[in-house]
Amino acid sequence: MKHTCLFILLFTVLGSRSQNHRFYYTDVDFTEKQADTLYGKIESMLIMGMGSSLERIFLNNLSDKLIEDLSSKKIAATYVYIGKSAEEAKKNYTSTNMNNYDAILFFHPTDTNRFDIQLIKSRIYIPLPTTPIGVVQPSRKRDTYEQSFDILLYKRADNVELKIWTASVDIDCEPGKKNGANKLATRILERFTANRYVE
Repeated sequence: MKHTCLFILLFTVLGSRSQNHRFYYTDVDFTEKQADTLYGKIESMLIMGMGSSLERIFLNNLSDKLIEDLSSKKIAATYVYIGKSAEEAKKNYTSTNMNNYDAILFFHPTDTNRFDIQLIKSRIYIPLPTTPIGVVQPSRKRDTYEQSFDILLYKRADNVELKIWTASVDIDCEPGKKNGANKLATRILERFTANRYVE
């Protein structure tokens, strides 16, 4: 009976720990570089992004969260992916209709992306019948996605784009998971609120 209870405890602990790995191994290193607060509240925003397939997945998750958060503040927002290469992005950027937006938020990857697989080991201490403390070292593989983005916010007036805010971010997260994108969206909205771009 003691052994049965021990195994149940062990699997419960391991299961809860493994579910939390994705949160523990998400790193968002965010730096605000420029903030001009003279241009008032944003009413509508066009979110634009470019990059490889991995960047596209990440930016789709990020834009979904940004649009949801902006909508809760009564700000209309739309996301447009403009291409993999600089040439494709430039062509699609110039052909995009921006007349319905008074701000453009642009995500530019710095081409430092890396996709890798890491072996994660974690220590879990549980009491065992034969010793006061037993050590279990489970391990698993984790896919990692690392990328740096420059983030630029332009305010539009009279068909002119004026850069009013810039930031940079280094991301380390699991590809396809939304936690890194959600964390970055939260940081961006915090700074937009602090700078009075949104209320």
